[in-house]
Amino acid sequence: MTLLAHILSIFAGVTFFQICLALIVVAVIERALYLLPESVVGEGGWLLDTGRAE
Repeated sequence: MTLLAHILSIFAGVTFFQICLALIVVAVIERALYLLPESVVGEGGWLLDTGRAE
């Protein structure tokens, strides 16, 4: 089995519903990050550190 055939066989089981669900989950997580306070996802945040502002 070639590498390309192996890769295609992995993706053959992925359905359209699974792709749509994954995109929705990513969008929800992205929007949830906007709602968190800066101490969590801002400069020096413990979950997501955006770095130091200069």
